[in-house]
Amino acid sequence: MNPHLRYALVLIALILPGPLAAGTIYVDDDNTAGPWDGSAANPFQYIQDGTDAAVSGVDTVLVRDGLYVGVKNKDLDYGGKAITVRSENGAVVTTIDCEGSGRGFVFQSFETAAAVVDGFTIRNGYVTGDGGGIACWQSSPTITNCTISDCSVLGDGGGIECWISSAVIAECTISGNTANHYAGAIYCDFSDATIVNCTLSGNSALWDAGAVMCVGSSPEIANCLFAGNTAVEYAGAIECFYYSDPTIGNCTFSNNTTGVAGGGIDCTRHSAPTVTNSILWGNSAPAGHEIALRWPSGVAPAPTLTVRHCDVQGGVGEAHVDPGCTLDLDGTDMDADPLFVAGPLHAYYLSHVATGQGADSPCVDSGSDTAANLGLDTLTTRTDHVGDTGTVDMGYHSPRCASGLPGDVDGNGVVDGLDLTAVITAWETAPGDALWNPIADLDCNGIVDGLDLTAVISNWTTAAAAAAASEPAPPASLSTKPGRSGAGPGNVRGRSGNAWTR
Repeated sequence: MNPHLRYALVLIALILPGPLAAGTIYVDDDNTAGPWDGSAANPFQYIQDGTDAAVSGVDTVLVRDGLYVGVKNKDLDYGGKAITVRSENGAVVTTIDCEGSGRGFVFQSFETAAAVVDGFTIRNGYVTGDGGGIACWQSSPTITNCTISDCSVLGDGGGIECWISSAVIAECTISGNTANHYAGAIYCDFSDATIVNCTLSGNSALWDAGAVMCVGSSPEIANCLFAGNTAVEYAGAIECFYYSDPTIGNCTFSNNTTGVAGGGIDCTRHSAPTVTNSILWGNSAPAGHEIALRWPSGVAPAPTLTVRHCDVQGGVGEAHVDPGCTLDLDGTDMDADPLFVAGPLHAYYLSHVATGQGADSPCVDSGSDTAANLGLDTLTTRTDHVGDTGTVDMGYHSPRCASGLPGDVDGNGVVDGLDLTAVITAWETAPGDALWNPIADLDCNGIVDGLDLTAVISNWTTAAAAAAASEPAPPASLSTKPGRSGAGPGNVRGRSGNAWTR
């Protein structure tokens, strides 16, 4: 047997999951007959039972693969506890189906960022109020690696509502949700939420804001893709209303539509957002295809939109700007076809000659800072998923999934011990964990696990194996293995604010 393969098998034996440390409470919907004590052998059947049993600041509720339905698997309430409720293998195989009544989670007891929901698909929520998938009321949880889809409300926030909340919403897909009033995806009501590394697509509102509505709020919206969202009135993607000053960076807005103005962004009522390193292209509205600034009341101050290092279709000429409003574009902005190309995850990658496309997008290397300084060097705008380097590209940066040479975590052209070490270093981490390495998540399921390890082992490079065969047998201990880890851990940018009162 090849010595490196034998060594890899030893490592697999060492790191495959065994009993988790004390503080883990298990849930498995297949345990219908009991007994139920939350142990690995006798998991709870319902997620709420696991949540109720968890000790604040101590326990993680680990939810096994399955389709979770019924009263104790929706409207899940932490009761103020600082706990993590996490799926074992990600949102693809762990679904909370609200079956058209209720929502997935409700945070209403002043939870902080230490209250985490991680790795679920939440679908078919419906409430007559606000927040069809998740509601955050005077609470600021962390919501990560989730898919929220096909939820609807008679009020605001088809996917998520944040009221007086500094929630962190990271690495999520929010799609196909509907609001009868405002915000098909996320409603920020006096909330400084953080929305980062998310895709918001195909959401709709019967009034304003196909995706995100900001009311008296200053959220950070970073590295998000807004595509195919629809509002009947204003703001196909983002509405900034009533003293809302969001910061929007490295976002792509395309194919969003509205019935009046602001296919991409609409600002009114004293708002003053700032947009950097972003692309607004191919959005649709009868008046103001990409941007609209409105001053319907005539009461000072009028809205101001500051745009820097962005690609805006039509520039000022395509914007709807009421008298007295200020659209501040400068020499750092452009009006040039971004040359979108379809790739593994979506249709909004940028054209790169290095990946075989005919030209480089004008948005390549045109941002305000380096990709490393903005935390985007482990992500990509390229269809071959090579990471961004040097000056940052404009627009949304995708996760780097396996492509080209599967298993090549460090991108050096061979699959060898360095890649194996990178996966082991990040073992069982998810976004936000200290050792999380998005490049080691080869299948992009939100956790570094056995599937990623298998990708390395099964694609071990022949040349690397031949070279290894001539070397002395490797040591039996992980701690003495030569080599280096893969790319440094990535950070989910966010803030952990406390709930406000009013």
